[in-house]
Amino acid sequence: MRHNLPILLVCLAALYYLAAGTYKASHFSADFIPVYSGARCFLHGCNPYDPAEMQAEHLRTGGKPPRMTNEYWASRNMILLYPPSTLLVLSPLTLFSFPVSAVLWALLGGGLFLAAIGLVLSACPQDYFWLAAILASIFLVVDSPSLLGTGNPATFACALAMAGAMFFLRNRNIPLAVVLLTLSVTIKPQVGGLIVLYFFVRKIHWRGAAIVLGASFVILLLACSALELRASTRNWMPMLRADIAGSVQPGQVDDPTPANIEYGDLINLQTITSVFIANPKGYNAVAWSIFLALLTVWMCAVRTTNAGRTDHFFALPPLLVLSLLPVYHRGCDDLLLILAIPMILTVMQRHRVLGSAMATATALPHLLVVVIPKIMSFVDRFWNAHSILNHKLVFILLLRYQCPVLLLIFGLYMAGMFTTENASDAASTVAHGEAYSM
Repeated sequence: MRHNLPILLVCLAALYYLAAGTYKASHFSADFIPVYSGARCFLHGCNPYDPAEMQAEHLRTGGKPPRMTNEYWASRNMILLYPPSTLLVLSPLTLFSFPVSAVLWALLGGGLFLAAIGLVLSACPQDYFWLAAILASIFLVVDSPSLLGTGNPATFACALAMAGAMFFLRNRNIPLAVVLLTLSVTIKPQVGGLIVLYFFVRKIHWRGAAIVLGASFVILLLACSALELRASTRNWMPMLRADIAGSVQPGQVDDPTPANIEYGDLINLQTITSVFIANPKGYNAVAWSIFLALLTVWMCAVRTTNAGRTDHFFALPPLLVLSLLPVYHRGCDDLLLILAIPMILTVMQRHRVLGSAMATATALPHLLVVVIPKIMSFVDRFWNAHSILNHKLVFILLLRYQCPVLLLIFGLYMAGMFTTENASDAASTVAHGEAYSM
């Protein structure tokens, strides 16, 4: 009975998430436009990496979403930065017009995300289950409905990766887990790739992990070959390279430097190192050095704690944070941190202060999405966004806060790994599936 209220809270949050996100998707779905248009080009013989051909193909399938003004629609740069394998896997959605596909995409991604959260909650210890419900509800209510409404593939890829990882960790439905992880890696490799490598290296259903890696590569090879075999799309690779190069130019959507103020939701390490180093080679080198140093620390911790031998629920969360740091990631990819909830609750059983800090830090990125704009509206009275560039620390705290928060989360998760020596009994209930069943 004591779990009825937390479950009710999660159910209400889930209803709001799916309803609000699907409604917005039916009127907006801006991030789904290039994916859908690219998939249609992939099937119909036009070049999916040619902005003009993509936009022409999209206009033939329903035009712009209703909530987009003509000015916004005209300003949309129809570039596609996803690999050909993404287009091949998502091509069935192009059987429908864009308005219908946008809603189906939201329902599919949202439904999978809710299922993945359910799998995570079912692995949580009964003690402090209310905390798991609060964390899950924060992820569902704050910012996630907006992400679902834009049609960004991150929701779909993260949900698949989370669900597949949970099946692997709990030794259940391994064939289904292989399919889910393959789809995730195929659609957005930087989301689930490191998770699959972890399973392969640590020999957690390593054959299944090997199949995921092999199948993903085969799908990519087939998709690239299909483009190469058609004369109309044979120049897809140079155009993709040009699109990627253009997207990281100063002020563009994927530019990690301070010049990119409009799109400030990048979370990788380059968003911090570029504040102090102007040269791209320099700030990339420093970012990768920091990542490799943190990875080495994590590997040493895995070897010296119980997390390295028995409880992967403790070893995996810090790696999830690391996976967001070295290459391009946006704030939406931190949905993967939901997988850390079982670890947080287990730590709470023995180290309440540390567990509380871990829970607060995990929720912090989503809470700051609400708080920071209000702070910025106050700060704008004294500084405009460009004048903040002269104050590097203020700029990082206000406009590049995501990466420092991730580094804080990594440190707390690492501290949590060392509680496995004293929390082995509680942790084993999670590892063997003896947790709360929904």
